[in-house]
Amino acid sequence: MDREKDILYALIALRDGFLPMEKLFSLAALRDAGPDASLRGVIESELALPPGRLADLDAAVAAYRPETNETIILPLRTPAGTADDLDLLLPDDEDESGGTIDLEPEDSAVEPPAAHPAPCSAVTRFKPLGEIGKGGLGRVLAAMDTVLGRKVAIKEMIASTDNQALIRRFLREGEVAGRLMHPNIVPVFDIGIKLEGGRRIPYFAMGLIRGRDLSALIHPKPAADGAVPARPSIQRLLAIFQDICLAVAYAHDHGVIHRDLKPANIMVGDYGEVYVVDWGLAKVLRKEGEGEDQDPWEGGFAQEAGLAKGPGESDPDPGSTALTAAGDVIGTPSYMPPEQALGKIREVDEKSDIYSLGAILYEILTFRPPFTGANKLNIIAQVMKEDLVPPSVRVSEIRLSAAMAGSEDTVCMKDASGDSSDDEFTDAGSIPEDVPRELEGIVLKAMARDKKDRFGRVMDLHDDIQRFLEGQKEKERNRRNAERKT
Repeated sequence: MDREKDILYALIALRDGFLPMEKLFSLAALRDAGPDASLRGVIESELALPPGRLADLDAAVAAYRPETNETIILPLRTPAGTADDLDLLLPDDEDESGGTIDLEPEDSAVEPPAAHPAPCSAVTRFKPLGEIGKGGLGRVLAAMDTVLGRKVAIKEMIASTDNQALIRRFLREGEVAGRLMHPNIVPVFDIGIKLEGGRRIPYFAMGLIRGRDLSALIHPKPAADGAVPARPSIQRLLAIFQDICLAVAYAHDHGVIHRDLKPANIMVGDYGEVYVVDWGLAKVLRKEGEGEDQDPWEGGFAQEAGLAKGPGESDPDPGSTALTAAGDVIGTPSYMPPEQALGKIREVDEKSDIYSLGAILYEILTFRPPFTGANKLNIIAQVMKEDLVPPSVRVSEIRLSAAMAGSEDTVCMKDASGDSSDDEFTDAGSIPEDVPRELEGIVLKAMARDKKDRFGRVMDLHDDIQRFLEGQKEKERNRRNAERKT
C-alpha cells in the first residue's frame, strides 16, 4: 500500500467534501484488510461515488503539487475518541513532501453537538438553480446555500482555466468586493476554486439581488403584456444616487477606485436595496512605502491557492495598480472621465469616480448619457475633445427633436453602451422635466474636465444633493402654507 498516496486521498476527500470524517475512519480500517488495499480503491468500492465524482477526486489528487508547499486546510473538528484512528491517516506535523496540514484546534472542554454538519465544499454546499447571466469571462448562477438555507449568486469563470493570469484577475474581483463591507456593496460569502470534470473553476458566492439595474429604471421598456413600468420620481432617483455615493465614498476611504461606474452597474432591489456591483476593473491605490510595481492586493486567496506571480512574471490585469500599461483604455466610454479616456491610468483616482458619478446624475436628469455615438472610439473622441452639453440644454434638444417628430412620448436614441452596432431602442415614458439650476451646477462641477475643478470628495457631492432635496422640501412647505392662507 502507498501510505503517502492514501494520506493525500484522505486529506483531499475531506477538504473537498467527498465524505465526512466518520466515514473516512471506517474506510481506513477496511484499507488495512490486505497488503494491496488502498484508500482510493476502498472509496470506489464502498462509497459508490458516481463516476463523475470519483473522477473529480482523482483530478484533485493529481492536481496537488507538493513542491509548491500548498496548504491543505480541513474545515472540521476531530470527533472525540478518534485520535488513534486519525493517526492511521495523518502524519504528526508535516508529510514527507513538505505539505503542511492545518486542523482547526479542538476545544477539549466543549464537545461538538451530534448534529454538527459534515464539512462541505463549493460542490456540495452550493446547489445550482439556473443561469442568471453570462459574459465573456464568467457567468452568474442562482444557487442554494445548503448550509444556511438561503439563495445566493455564484459567479464562476468560464474562460480557459489554464491561464493563471485570468484566474488571478477573476478572483481579485471577488476579493476586492469581499473586503468592502458596506450596505450598498453586494456581500461576498465565499471564494475558491472548485473541481468539476477535472477542471479547476474559480468562483465566488455573493448575495442574490432581486430587482433591476438603474439603467432599466431610467429607461423603462414595455413588458410582454405591453404595459410600461413607471419611471421612479426624480426624488427617488436622487435618493438612489445618494446611496451610490455612500458606497463609493466607503470604497475610496479603503483605497479602492471603481473605474466603471454607470447605471448598468447599479442594482436596485425589489425592497429598495441599492448596490454598486462589478468591481472587476477596480484600482487599488498604493500605500506609502509600497513600490511602483507592487500591487497592494497581491496575495490573498490567489497566494494561498498557489496562483501568485513568479519573479518577473507580468499580469495583464486591468484592475491592478501597476499592471495596466499606459495608453490602455478601460471602462465604459459614455461615463469615463477624460484622463481615463486618454489612457492615463496613473492619473485615475477618486476624482475620476466623481466624474462618473456626475455622468450617472446627468442621465438621471436627461434620460440620456452625457456622450453617445456610433461606436466606442467615436464616444472616446467626444469625451477627450468636446465640451459637455449642459443637462438643461440637452433636455431642450430632446423636446425639440420630439416636437419635430410629432411625439412627446417616444424618443429613439443610440445604445448608451457605446457598442459599434447601429441598433436603437425606444425610451418609453415621458420627456425629461426641466433641470433645476442647483442640480445642473452639481453635474457640471462633478464632470469638470480639469480634475482640480471637481468635488474634492464623494461626500461633498452627496451632501450637495441632500441640500437640494431639503431645499425642495422647504419650498413645498412654503407653497402649501401660502395656499392655506389664500
